[in-house]
Amino acid sequence: MRIAAVHIPFFAIVAHRRRDRDLRNRPLLLVDATGRGGKPVVVARSPEAVRLGVLPGAPAASAAAGCPDAILCPIDLPYCRGEHERIRAVLFDAIPEIEDESLGSWCFPTAGLERLLGPDATLAADVRRRVQAAGYASRVAVASGRFVALAVARFGSANERVVAPGAEAAAIARFPLRALPIEADTLRSLAVLGARTLGEFAQLPEAGVRSRFGDAGARAHALARGIDAAPPIARPEVPDAEVAHEFDPPTEALDEALFHLRMLCDRLTVELERRGLACAEVLAELHLEGAEAVEIAARPTRPTLSARMLWTLLRLQMERVTLDGPLVVARLAATGTATARAVQRDLFHSRRDSDRLEAAIARLIARFGKDAAVTPVAVDTHRPEARVAWRPYRVEEPNTRRGPGDDDMAGLRICRLLAEPQPIAMAAQRIAAMSHPERLDGDWWESEFSREYRIARFDDGRVALLFHDLLLDQWFLQGEFD
Repeated sequence: MRIAAVHIPFFAIVAHRRRDRDLRNRPLLLVDATGRGGKPVVVARSPEAVRLGVLPGAPAASAAAGCPDAILCPIDLPYCRGEHERIRAVLFDAIPEIEDESLGSWCFPTAGLERLLGPDATLAADVRRRVQAAGYASRVAVASGRFVALAVARFGSANERVVAPGAEAAAIARFPLRALPIEADTLRSLAVLGARTLGEFAQLPEAGVRSRFGDAGARAHALARGIDAAPPIARPEVPDAEVAHEFDPPTEALDEALFHLRMLCDRLTVELERRGLACAEVLAELHLEGAEAVEIAARPTRPTLSARMLWTLLRLQMERVTLDGPLVVARLAATGTATARAVQRDLFHSRRDSDRLEAAIARLIARFGKDAAVTPVAVDTHRPEARVAWRPYRVEEPNTRRGPGDDDMAGLRICRLLAEPQPIAMAAQRIAAMSHPERLDGDWWESEFSREYRIARFDDGRVALLFHDLLLDQWFLQGEFD
């Protein structure tokens, strides 16, 4: 599917400078006064501040010290969202279906627009002129796939770019890995492997990436190769919900704090339900009198609208927290959201209570750590002992269907595999018969192996899976057949 992406570089900075001319002649830093720990942090930087080395998320005080000529200005998110909606309305005059990607970024399918706006190159020029008339300079890209179009618009240098079908991987090869929707830990691991661009990441073997980074890594690897069949989804840009309660007078009673936290969970879920969202991550900020604020984050195993579930997760963590002063303000925010999903209930069949199951898992994790509840998953790799991995347990509906991109058990041998292959002395074995060898090689980028596998039948009737390690010239027992 051909997708067009529109991106306004430094959108929040440009929006504030359009409103206030006094912000135009010096480096500008937009700060959020309600940052982590209640301390202002930098959330947007002008190009001049970027060149001076100011990092996003830096404390405002240290950023000001490193960039003494900069103007520090509180970010006006309602104004930025209003400008975003204004530009969206301009695009909506000619484009019937638009996805709000983020503030200052949009994408839409081009199918059916040829008669109105012309071919891809003409469409890109027309869209850019419309945004320019609204007061913003933009970059427009058209490509096969949503990710490629957005990446070219965000990280490319051309104001208008049309990526020909089949040229997606080459168009994004030099872009940094942060263009991918992957976690920071994965980015650091890939940097250790020597992959710093999408092109370098794409050159890694797909099976090895899946083995080490799981399904999320495999999806990111496909995106780095320019493969993205996901269509745009028209959705509004909805700010995270937040509720708060002020204690007057401040309290030191944990029971009172938990009671009001339960009320905040109710209010938060009501607000999310009104927006059609479910909570995927929640953050509780406890502001204390004469002490630093305490932050407690919780992530349900699935997006939820259950106030009881959110409160249970937070309460289990609060029981292990010591407050160093009276509690003044409790603030609760949904820092991660997902579209709320309607669940069809069965009329005559019993159904498990997912909330109770999730609460039980949360208690296990709070008591014994994050690895207390895990699920085995199959890994697509040739190395038998690495074909099973463990991921954090997720509560899923029992009738969830698995698609073709989910974990696949095909190819696993029906035998009891050892967690670690055990060396054996072949001279001491009494083997009645042995199959022809099956050669397996791989993982040269991480831990290279080269093996010849055989199925052996011993004189006592046992049947085992053996392999000869060609690199070590050593025989190993991989497992036994039942």
